[in-house]
Amino acid sequence: IRPASHGGRVACRLLDPCAGAGAALRQLADAVGGETYGVELESDRYEEAATLLDHALPGSALSARIEEGAFSCLFLNPPYDEDMEAKRLEHTFLTATTKYLRPGGLLVYIVPQRRLVTSARYLAGHYCELACYRFPDDEYEAFHQVVRAWAATASTARRPSGERTGSPR
Repeated sequence: IRPASHGGRVACRLLDPCAGAGAALRQLADAVGGETYGVELESDRYEEAATLLDHALPGSALSARIEEGAFSCLFLNPPYDEDMEAKRLEHTFLTATTKYLRPGGLLVYIVPQRRLVTSARYLAGHYCELACYRFPDDEYEAFHQVVRAWAATASTARRPSGERTGSPR
């Protein structure tokens, strides 16, 4: 995870747009350093996140105003569900929050393995340097989760969601 440049200053900023109680992002920040930002819709979990994270915002990350290209790491463990239009929320959160990463920033994307196909084309067009890890057996059984780690391509930040410019590295 490399620092993001912001207004002439350099900082390592980590964002979790589905922060829950904030414990996962706090653990990551404790391991790598950096300033933590979380957004959480559910009020009780937001209250917990506010005590663990450097900055916490109540509400939905899908409607929050967050500066584009300001984060070194996007830690994304979205809801495993469909929205009212039967679209997968995993993919919705991915496409809506990618713009917050700086070029070269790290996406940590935690989703059920069977849901990766929904986002494969988007991921290939916006990210490079893939690594994929399966959860340990005892934890994998519940949701069949995998962790995908990707670096944002140079043209990922500051372009409309879904619009492809240039070619991925």
